Amino acid sequence: MKVFHILLTCLLSLILILNLSFVFAITSTEASVNVFWDKETNYQGDIVPARLTFVSNFSQPLEIYYIGINFDWLDIDNFQGNNMADNPITVPNYGTHSFDVMLFQIPLDASIGVHDYFVGIDGSYGGLDGSLPIGFSWDSKIFTLEISDSLKKTYLDLYDQVSNKINQTSQLNYDSPEANNLLSQALEAKNTANNFALNDQFQEAITSLTRASGLVDLIPEEEQLFDQMRENQNQVILLVIGGIAGAILIIVILLFFRRKKTSTNLDDMAKE
Repeated sequence: MKVFHILLTCLLSLILILNLSFVFAITSTEASVNVFWDKETNYQGDIVPARLTFVSNFSQPLEIYYIGINFDWLDIDNFQGNNMADNPITVPNYGTHSFDVMLFQIPLDASIGVHDYFVGIDGSYGGLDGSLPIGFSWDSKIFTLEISDSLKKTYLDLYDQVSNKINQTSQLNYDSPEANNLLSQALEAKNTANNFALNDQFQEAITSLTRASGLVDLIPEEEQLFDQMRENQNQVILLVIGGIAGAILIIVILLFFRRKKTSTNLDDMAKE
């Protein structure tokens, strides 16, 4: 009899242990999640923030231990997310919970275009009145996220910088024909970059913008050289004018003394 009670006790204990280890699933109609990405455009290599709001349609409160996202570039059982096992989140029955902003890493080598992802949640429910909690694992529906070319981001940042530089330079007046020519070339290079970008040729567009920026950088130096050359020319002209004026003055002085000497000789002859 004692052996029977011992076996029965062991069997019940085993059932309880197995019950703890079982992981049940909440159905798709019993919960949902909303994902809000903070950025309108997400690029390769970005660390992007997102806000996740969990909506429970379940009849009991839920304890959430882990929430994360599985992107299609990850293995099916790998997630990026938060482990809250030490401080579980309680979602009331038929209630909602908005999690703190979470950061997700987009690989630099992620393919450009639309990617699938879903949200995974691990937790438990029950455990009231001395009963054991029942673990559950829940996956959301499939969402999509578009990944853009990292070169596009580089191009857009550089385009703003170069455009501001050209606009500031265009507001100044340049006397140097070469300086004005450089400005025209810079504007042309910027327009060429824009045309490349419209065709998604971002590397070529970046090269054109870099050339435009370099041309603008040459303008002050070219204007300075022109001013220096003009100043040197003015000095030469002044020296030439000064030389001519000096020569004329010398000639006038010589003529004056020659006329004076001739007048003196005539006066001496008249006296004789």
